Amino acid sequence: MQVELQDWQIRLDKHFKELRKDRSVNAPDQPIFGLEHGLVDHEFNDLSKAIRAHIPDRPPRWDHRLAWVVYAAEFGYVYAGDEYWQTFEEHTPGWDIHGDRYWIRKCFLDFHEHYGGAKPSGLWAQHFSIICWPITHAILPTDLQRHLARILFDLRHVFSSETLTSPCQLGELIAARSWDTPSRFQQLTQEPLFLGQIAAALLLQGDRIASSLILPSTLARIGKDLDRERRARTWLRSARENAQQRLRFQCIAGLGVRRESRERSPEETANLPGALSLEPWLVLRPSEEGVWNLLLEVPDLSHIPARFPQLKDVLLNSRCHVVGSSGRPLARGRLLYGPQQILLREWPGTDKPLLKFEQSSPDLEYLLQAECLLRPGPIWLFKIASDGLAYELRSAHVRAGQKYILLLDQQRNVADYPSIVQTTVRCDGIHALFLNLPEAMTPELEEALGALGVHQAGIIQLWPAGITPVRWDGEGAAEWLSTDKPCLGIRADHHVESFSLDLDFRTMNVVPSYPGAPVFVELSALDTGLHTLRVSANTVNGKTAGELGNLDILIREPRVWVPGRNSQGALLVVVDPNAPTLEQLWEGQVEIELYGPTSRKVKCVISLFMKGHSQPHLCKTLPGLRLPVNNTVWQEYLDRHFKKRKDVQNAYDLADSCVLTFHADELGVFTLTAEREFSPLRWAVLRTRDRYFLRLLDDIGTEEMPRILFHEFKTPDIEHHLDPAAINSGDGFEAIGGLYIAKSGDYQRSVIIPPEVHTFKDLRIEPQLTPYRRTSQDVIKLVNILDLWTGARLTGNLLSIMRREILLTILREIFHLICGERWTKIELVLSQENGEQVLQVTKNTLSNKPEEVSLAAKLHGEIDGLRISSPAERAERLAHLAERFLRLPSDPGDVTDGPAKLTWMSKFVLRLASCSRSITDWAGNNLPSAILHLLEIPGLARSARFMVLMLACEREHSSLSSRQLYEGWDWQ
Repeated sequence: MQVELQDWQIRLDKHFKELRKDRSVNAPDQPIFGLEHGLVDHEFNDLSKAIRAHIPDRPPRWDHRLAWVVYAAEFGYVYAGDEYWQTFEEHTPGWDIHGDRYWIRKCFLDFHEHYGGAKPSGLWAQHFSIICWPITHAILPTDLQRHLARILFDLRHVFSSETLTSPCQLGELIAARSWDTPSRFQQLTQEPLFLGQIAAALLLQGDRIASSLILPSTLARIGKDLDRERRARTWLRSARENAQQRLRFQCIAGLGVRRESRERSPEETANLPGALSLEPWLVLRPSEEGVWNLLLEVPDLSHIPARFPQLKDVLLNSRCHVVGSSGRPLARGRLLYGPQQILLREWPGTDKPLLKFEQSSPDLEYLLQAECLLRPGPIWLFKIASDGLAYELRSAHVRAGQKYILLLDQQRNVADYPSIVQTTVRCDGIHALFLNLPEAMTPELEEALGALGVHQAGIIQLWPAGITPVRWDGEGAAEWLSTDKPCLGIRADHHVESFSLDLDFRTMNVVPSYPGAPVFVELSALDTGLHTLRVSANTVNGKTAGELGNLDILIREPRVWVPGRNSQGALLVVVDPNAPTLEQLWEGQVEIELYGPTSRKVKCVISLFMKGHSQPHLCKTLPGLRLPVNNTVWQEYLDRHFKKRKDVQNAYDLADSCVLTFHADELGVFTLTAEREFSPLRWAVLRTRDRYFLRLLDDIGTEEMPRILFHEFKTPDIEHHLDPAAINSGDGFEAIGGLYIAKSGDYQRSVIIPPEVHTFKDLRIEPQLTPYRRTSQDVIKLVNILDLWTGARLTGNLLSIMRREILLTILREIFHLICGERWTKIELVLSQENGEQVLQVTKNTLSNKPEEVSLAAKLHGEIDGLRISSPAERAERLAHLAERFLRLPSDPGDVTDGPAKLTWMSKFVLRLASCSRSITDWAGNNLPSAILHLLEIPGLARSARFMVLMLACEREHSSLSSRQLYEGWDWQ
């Protein structure tokens, strides 16, 4: 007999009231979720049948609201990023006629008010004001479960009793470690309390704490779904074991590793010796006979966001400059994937931080200033190891029969000893000596070494034994993980009665079994940070011979290992941004570089997956790539062998994710997954053999219909308004070629659909603009149109050619209005005849004003330096030269940003001249004033555009799939 919806309402009302009463006692701050309904499978099936029997004939009733809350939450549980309401309607016949999504939100609001239900908040809830409710009440949708399991596994050694018993702290810790997860999981981290509640329940399953956080039957269901994937099951099991052991261990009085009861600030942490393990190491690598290259091993910063969540955005989204290196900045997020070895061309000095982030923060700068410095000189000693590399020592002690490199900050005159000779290090500002010490050290040699600040090692040997340390310099410094128990060996070359060991103000004596016998000591658990073990020898008469040896012990937390991302492996793949979307990968916005043994081949396999499918919809094995591979080579390779193929273009719009795999045999394998962007407003494109169909997916949740605009290729500046109702009906509408824009509130999404192409002639377009006047209003209108075409998604490679013509047409008109007819004729010549000879003529005819011609000549003379500079550095240089040659006013001291500041204006005009994305967003409210300034001082605009075109003459055109009209203008 079928149970009526009214009976389900009564049963669920009783269940949720009892659940709220229990939770208010055991976990008063934790909310209740709709998925905690307590129904078994066949009961939920019966509830679903009752709903589907009701909705075809009449609207849903308020006195059935709890049944609808449970029903909607279950759809949220299986939601995987597609349109929520489309799936809901397909499984609920009659909903499109009698249903109301705003009524569903009203049900959840009532559930929040009367049963203590979870209320979504943050940007996620603002962006998805309706579907945020059922997805939040789904607790953890199935497609996000493996991401949470992996992060819990990564953090398993960081758990403490404080974080495990505080869902909010645990949620913040997970959010700080989620930098490489898809956008949907990132949105989940905006609710740290909910996320921590879920994670704590999973980690402590079976414990009383877990049962008070989430209904045990619901928790068991999530755990069962996680167990279906082997890796997720292994991750969660390991994380759970660590968490439960840590909680039990720290609850026993008198036992456990000492932990702080509160979080330290960056300033407090920086004052603890080695607390964050940020001290860099130096390595010398032989280049040729008698010549060495100096490498700086930049520290791994992956543990910083877990300690200081406020620093996550800087570390993830800002590029990093390494002081002393000549290369370009490190990719965003690269320092979160293990230490990186960077070649130094200039000695960086010891008084300044080695790392400079483009968008830093005071807290991060304080930490880097305190810890990320080279050791003070004036000498630095390196021991040559059996692998031929020379590793930096923390002490200035040498042993007979060994080889060393000694770096000095000043040239030294040394006596004529065969054991001490000059050598060369390819690094400006530093000098080097090669020490080849004999088996027997003479007093004269010891004196010569002493004059250099180097001394013979003591008569006691200290070395790591047992568990191999993460790092050992061969003399006086070792590094272990916090999960290890360090074991040391101690031996003297003469008879001693006993050894005295002093570690962190704790002392102990150990006695060798016979003279010269080694003694092995296992240390107790140590806090993370730097510890110094001092060893003294006690003679037969009981006297102490003084400190004869010491060992610096650095303890750090284990690092997260990500395949292919760790610089210690033979294959290194650098990805920027580190968690790209499918759209970014397709449109050339993802920089990929591969490093490894020169000329080794790497095989690339690309698979496109449709939503909900475990097998790829399309899989392509591309030709081998020879290492190393820079981003330019990668983009051309991807265009030629993958994106230009017709079957790939057809599969792309149907795909939900792309898996990119690099195979390098024994060197390793690297896998990158790029999922389709998760947005509340997005276009769905369905491609048939010769047609395109568009449908707008709107999950914003506002009652107002989006505005739909259309621009044709031939008249790219003229907008046409379309009927949104026609676009959203059925499977969408058949689209003709052009730019389609959807706007709803602050959200905007655009897509370019190709025209029908029957012959090559159809590919050629000649965009025509309406007449414009030299006013700020007209220039601003053109800048906005330029932004629309630049930021639109492409649905085919051939569109890049068409969009390029449109962008050039709009850009030339903008600079025609600002710079005048003379400049327009010059630019036309440059576009037709690229080359050095044309540049030479152009720089002399740039303007009828001598100061502008002089500025252009100066820019042309600095072309080599500008070519390797970043866009921001070019803007600084342009501002300096504009002040000098054009006599523009210098930057006022009381202005920090905006059009009144010359450096800001230089950045703006170069962004405009290079057709960079989101110009209007970057300029914000300053856009009208900025355009007005350029109309008043067109010489700055002419100089900026000349710089862009001058550098473009030195480069090949950007790849067809790239959003950049000009290469080398990647603004950060």
